[in-house]
Amino acid sequence: MEVKKQHSQEWIHYVQASGVPDGGQWLKLVANPEERAAVAERLEVKSIEKLEAKVHMFPKNSGHVLEITGHLNADVTQECAVTLELVVSHIEDEFSAWYANYDQAASFTRAQHDMQARLLSEEQPIMEERDDPEPMVEGQVDVADLVIQYLSLAINPYLRDAGTELSSDSSKKVVSQGTLRPNPFAALKNWRPKD
Repeated sequence: MEVKKQHSQEWIHYVQASGVPDGGQWLKLVANPEERAAVAERLEVKSIEKLEAKVHMFPKNSGHVLEITGHLNADVTQECAVTLELVVSHIEDEFSAWYANYDQAASFTRAQHDMQARLLSEEQPIMEERDDPEPMVEGQVDVADLVIQYLSLAINPYLRDAGTELSSDSSKKVVSQGTLRPNPFAALKNWRPKD
């Protein structure tokens, strides 16, 4: 089932879709310290102390489509958005994704959607991912990269330490270790549109 596990700076784990049994298969991924450091750099956080995922892969449409569901678990260290103190957050998240091998089979639903858009000459609603799966690369899916993508969505970019309180004066904002700078939007505080 697994094609290769590359031990490099990046966290990579390819799965060959054709090797996944008809009944589906579970896979546990655990990033080593070097891989966690590379992911932390990619996601622009200070560090990642733990990163693992439990993933279930299930082939559909005669193996041309792979449905992936999973649960990720990570401990991420970031700077507090107010004080820049380091804050560790525990992240757990569920995710799901669909991949298709377009070299072997085209998505009928996607083709139908594209045809309607051309015939009606109007913008069609965005399709659900299960109806418009991501393409596989040479019949493979990088499951570790999928986990990284969902981790990036789960990380709070404006994380605040639980003990940190924002100043009641909204015209000032802490930007770096005690340095105060005027908030650029303070001038709009009392602005009202004219009727």
